[in-house]
Parts: sequence; C-alpha cells; structure tokens
Amino acid sequence: MSRRILVIMATLLLVLATACGSASPAQAPGHAASATWNGRLPPGAGTSFSGVTFLNDTVGWVLEAGTSVILHTVDGGRRFTAETLPNQLIPSHLVFFNPQDGLATAATLCADPGGHCKAALLRTSDGGKTWSIVLTTPYTAAYNGTGASTIESAPSLAGAAVYVVFGGRLVESTNEGASWATVPLPGGAAINTVSFSAPGTGFVGEGCPGSNTCPTFHMYATHDNGRVWTPVWSGAGEPAFVRMTSAQNGYLLAAPPLDTVSMGGASGTLYRTTDGGSSWTLVQSRWSGANQGGFQAGMKWASASVGWIPVNAGAGPLIGGLDITTDGGFNWTRLGVRRLWTISGASLLSPTDGYIVGSSRQQNQPAGFLLHTTNGGRTWTVLLPGVYPTQSIDMVSAAKGYGLGAPGDPEAILATADGGRRWRILPSPQVGSADVVAIAFASANKGLLVAEPRYGNEPVGSARAYGTNNGGASWSPLGRVSLGYVDSLSMVSPEDAAVAGTSAISLTPRILLTRDGGRRFVVSPYRPPLAYTLFLPRLFLPAGGAQEAAVLTMGGKFGTVGYGPARTLVLRTVNLLTGHVLITHAWPDHRNGLSYSSAVLSMLNDGHGLVYTEALRNLGHTINKPTGNGKSVKVRGTALVYALWQTSDGGHTWSQITVPGAVGSILNPVEIDLVSARIGFLLSAVGLYRTDDGGRTWNLVTPAS
Repeated sequence: MSRRILVIMATLLLVLATACGSASPAQAPGHAASATWNGRLPPGAGTSFSGVTFLNDTVGWVLEAGTSVILHTVDGGRRFTAETLPNQLIPSHLVFFNPQDGLATAATLCADPGGHCKAALLRTSDGGKTWSIVLTTPYTAAYNGTGASTIESAPSLAGAAVYVVFGGRLVESTNEGASWATVPLPGGAAINTVSFSAPGTGFVGEGCPGSNTCPTFHMYATHDNGRVWTPVWSGAGEPAFVRMTSAQNGYLLAAPPLDTVSMGGASGTLYRTTDGGSSWTLVQSRWSGANQGGFQAGMKWASASVGWIPVNAGAGPLIGGLDITTDGGFNWTRLGVRRLWTISGASLLSPTDGYIVGSSRQQNQPAGFLLHTTNGGRTWTVLLPGVYPTQSIDMVSAAKGYGLGAPGDPEAILATADGGRRWRILPSPQVGSADVVAIAFASANKGLLVAEPRYGNEPVGSARAYGTNNGGASWSPLGRVSLGYVDSLSMVSPEDAAVAGTSAISLTPRILLTRDGGRRFVVSPYRPPLAYTLFLPRLFLPAGGAQEAAVLTMGGKFGTVGYGPARTLVLRTVNLLTGHVLITHAWPDHRNGLSYSSAVLSMLNDGHGLVYTEALRNLGHTINKPTGNGKSVKVRGTALVYALWQTSDGGHTWSQITVPGAVGSILNPVEIDLVSARIGFLLSAVGLYRTDDGGRTWNLVTPAS
C-alpha cells in the first residue's frame, strides 16, 4: 500500500475518532571476467553503486556496491563493460590517472569476530581489465570502513609521487604504483585524508586511532613532496575530507566526534584556506548538509567557488541528496530532496559537468543509478541502469507510448517508439515545487499531465494540468484540478479527459471531467463510496481502442472504477456525466478462503478487459501462540494469491486465465494497459511486460534492472 493511502487512512481514523468522541608483498595479476551491454544492466547484475570516477565525458568507471565488479565505459555511458577484482575483493575507492593506469583500494568481507579485515591496494595498466595487488594490510573498522579513504596524485607530469591513505597511514609511490613506502609523520599520527595542491605541496588530516572521541585534530603540510611534514593547524572533531583547489585555496570538512553522530546524520564543520593552508577560516559551523541531515559521502571541488558534497540518507528516514555551492561554501542547495535521493559518490569534472551515483527511495524497489549533468545539476541524464518507466505507462499503439518515472527521476516523462524496449526522456514542464503524478495521451501527439503541489512531502492546494500537442516536446499550463491527492488520469479524446483523486480537506473521493482539453475541470455527479480512497483507486475511460479502459464508448460518458469495501473487490461501470451506475461486479467473496483487496484494471471499448487481482488465502494452518497466562490462542496462516481475469462482454462476466509461472513472478503491478484484445502491457516493480495473446503469456520487454 502506498504512502499516500496510508496517510489517507491515518487521517480518516483521526477524523472518525474525533467524530465519535475518541473511542604485504605484490601478488600475480587477477584476470577479470567481462560482459558488455547496451544502455542498462544485464539481468542478475547488481543495481546499487558506491562510487564513480570519470576522466572526461567519454571514459569513466563505476563501483558496484558490495561486489567485486567495476563497470567501465569508453563511450560516455552508452555501453559498459564489467570487470572483476581478483580474490573477491570489494573496491572502496578508485582513481585513474589516464585511460589505462589506475589504482583501487579494496577489502575482503569482514568475517573476523574481532572486526579485523584484510585491505588491499591494487594497480591496473590496461584500463581495469586486469589488476595486481601491490600492498595489503590488516585493519580495523575504525578507519572509514575499508582502511583507505583517499587516493591522491600530485598534479604534475608522469612520475610524480602518488599518495594513498591506507590503513590509517600515508603511503607513497614515486614509480607510478609499482612499489610503495610509508611516509613518516610527526608522532606517528593516524591519517584519514590527504590532498595535494601543487607539485610537492600537500596536506594530510590526522584521524582518531583507537578512540571514538577526537577532541582535537592536526593538519600537516609538506612542501618537498612528503620528505618533511609540519603541523600547521589544529581543530575540533575529525578531518573527514580535505580538498585543495589550487596552491593557495582549499577546503576542509571536519566531521564531529563519532560519539556525537546520531541517526539524524553528522553535523560537521566546514573550513577554508586562502593562504596555502597556513590558516583556516570557519565557513559553516555545525554544517549538516544544507541543514537537512544525512551523512557526507565525500567532497568535490571544481573551482574555488563550485563544490559538491554527496549525502547519503543512511538506514533511517533521513534526507539525502547532492549539496551544491557556487559561492565557496557559504550557501548550499540540496538537490533530490523531493525525489528521495541518497547519493553515495560524485565525480566533478568542471563547475557544470559532473556525475553522481546513488538511488531513489521513492521507487517501489529502489535501484541504483548513474546520472550525468552538463549544466551544474539543473537537469540530469540517466546513464545506468537505463531509462524505463516506474510510475505509469500509456501506450497509444503496440509500438508508441509514454511513461512516467525513471531511476533517479520519478517525475521524468518518457517516450518509446519500439514497444517499450528503449525509452527517452522528454522535456518536463516548469511545475515549480509540484510533483508530476499522472500522465495520459489520446494520440501520439496530444497528451495531458497533472502536477500536484507539495509542501515538504505532503500535497496542499490544487493540482494543475499541463498539455502537449507535439508528443511531449513542449508543455503548456492549463486548468486547475481541485484535488488534494491525484490518483489517476485518463484521456478519452483530445478534448475529453478525467481525473480521479481525493479532496484535500474532506478526504472524499472525486472524479473531475474536462470537455475542452484540460482548460476547465468540473466534478462528476458520480461519487465513489468512502472506501474508494483506501484501495488505490484507478479511473479508466474509453479511448477508441487505443487506451486503457472502458466498458462503453458513448461520447466518452462512461468509465469503470474499482474500489474495495470490506475485503471484497468491486468494479463499477457508470455514466460519469449523470452518475448512473450501469454494471456492478463484486468479486468472488470469501469462498475457498479468499479475501480480495485490490486490483489493476484495463478495458477497451469493444468490451475486452483484463484485471490483475491480489487476495489473501487462509492456509488452514494454525499454531498455538502462548498468551503469558498459561493459555494459548490459535493463529491462522495466510498467503497472498495473484490472478489474472479476462472479460469480453464489458465486465458482465469474468474468467480466470491460467498463466503457469508468469502471474506469480509479476509482483506489485503498477498498471495494465491494453492496446487491443490481444496486445497489452503490464508495468510492475520487476519491469515492463508485454502480452500478444490477450494475457495468457507475458514477455519481459524492459527489465527494471
């Protein structure tokens, strides 16, 4: 059940209660197994990403979270190759100095009860096809999870020193990673971040060895390529990230002591230097990522003014996203809040050009994504795992159609011209602080969408319709839609459409009609019962055989609605202009131990239709559950049962379709869309399916991962 429905249910209960008076050495290279695909991940591949690094807009690498896989592209993300680290090592940080030479820090799974794991530093000279382990060390989880938080090369010609924070110590290579030596620091300080500003000049930040509390930390500087390090500054907390943007300018993000970090995130402190690190000035006190919580996952700067901080939402209900500053860190804007982003890594090539990896918790089954921007974050292109709809589909033919939602951008408006195999993102209208929640098309060119205003995470006020006459290439604002919650939108013709939803104040269900293409909406006389709001209502209207829905086709007057009083599913066909009910079909009752609760429906004007139902079945098994007073109660077991039903007479009668092995695998359907009596599409959390035999068999067209 969706968050929106839960909110409605909670509000209804509150209203009812009120009304009722409240009742080591180098090792041999490891060879990687490779696989290549176009545009999206292959079936079975992981869809969560933990890091990203791009050299330019052509060559880049992405870390697949929790696995040994590194994804590699040489064509700007159109195709990726999967390479695998040896010895089942899991990479944590990746840096490439050119298209061939790179370093990775990695770790094995931490199986030691004492929390000790094995970390490794690896080197490649063929773009990641093969890797050799050049350094190993045991470490504890105290060092940023993998014992290696930073890889840094001095910005000079080939052969310059390369530095890695590895297991709490700073190691250096002067022969492009072939051999390594520990860099001695005053007092044997444990290091967790390093950055070089010019050839020979760099800074390191002291970590917290053996303790969760860091009352103070020290910054050390070198001006002779690491031979001599001098303490230059002290501060409170722990230096999480230091980044120099030039020989004189740089930033330091100091995390709070670990014993002060809470479920709400880490409120760190941001400092800036303009004199080469000799002094640091406070920029943000108790910085918490645009003051919205979350956990910092890095810090990237493209210049002295423009910086990015990816923010992970963590395991709790926190706010993640991407924090961007364009004034040197004094002011920050967080992107992706309304889309429930959690960002785990970023690669910033210039003030306007960059990449991020993360996921969106707004999806039914959140999948990781790789996004690219060329305009400073105003718009994004989805590179992984490929563009596909997640919220809605509307096919105007067997080949052409539209969708709503894509990984990383649930509001993206999508179009397909090959039956859903490939999708492209269309321009979105300027809807301000609203969310695009519904979309429908009457033809390949004429369409409507509804944007629902929001304050925080809850809708307020009225929605607005937007129209297109050129297949989504541009959108124009139309009439207001006086609903607080918009549930569905259906177009009958270029002029006739309907919206189903719920009043924001009274929470009563409503159907709004337009007869002029969306310029004006009026309330239909048909009022579904109160229970209609509790079971994911969907409205369907006739569409000349090319859209979902309808039992009759008399001038677009008739539609089919579904709702579920008690535990019985009801489909009702009505005249939406007069409110007269034509057909009522109550689903099978409690026979065979079944209690129907929800459905996804699609019907055509020739009387053909499909319904996907879910029901609870009493398994007949009981267990004795102790009550604590020496007695016990019997508890019945239940199971969720899925089924497809077909009608050819407009909903008067229904017959169940037997689909071996298919129905059970298409879980959590979002929408069914019939194009003809035989051709139809089903959008689910698993992906987009197509049938060519009226629903008896289904083929996966666009997998969700």
